[in-house]
Amino acid sequence: ADRVILIPSGHTQEVAVQEFQDILTVYTGKTVLVLDSRSRRESMLTMLQPEDVVVFISQSGENETLLEFARELKWRKIPIISFTQVQSNPIADMADLPIHYPLRTFEGVGEHGYTSMGPLYVVIEFYLAHYINHISAEQ
Repeated sequence: ADRVILIPSGHTQEVAVQEFQDILTVYTGKTVLVLDSRSRRESMLTMLQPEDVVVFISQSGENETLLEFARELKWRKIPIISFTQVQSNPIADMADLPIHYPLRTFEGVGEHGYTSMGPLYVVIEFYLAHYINHISAEQ
C-alpha cells in the first residue's frame, strides 16, 4: 500500500488507532492518515487510490456513517481491512481482509460490567508485526 488510512469508530478505537499509526510510521515509513471524522473522510475520498488501503477499527461494524464510506470505497475499488468484534457484521462483510477480535466483559465491575479491549491490541500488534516483516522482506 502507498498510504494506510485508519478509521476508528469511537473513542476506544481512536486510542488503538494512535498506537497503530505510531508503529506503522516508525517501522515502515509509510504515510499513515487518521480520518476520525466524517468531514475528514469526505474531504479525502476523492484523493484515495486503489494503491491505498483503508483500515476500519470498529467494535460492532454497524456504524451507518462508516458503512456509507465503506460502500464508496468498494465502488472505487479501494482495499479495506476491518478489525471488528468476533461476529458477522456489515463492515467485515465488505472488507477484503476482515479481522475479528474477541471481547471479554467482566460482570460485577461497575454498573454495566467492564469490557476489556485488550484483545484488540493483541490482534493489531500481531498483524502489524507480520506487515512490518513483509515490508522489510520487500526492501
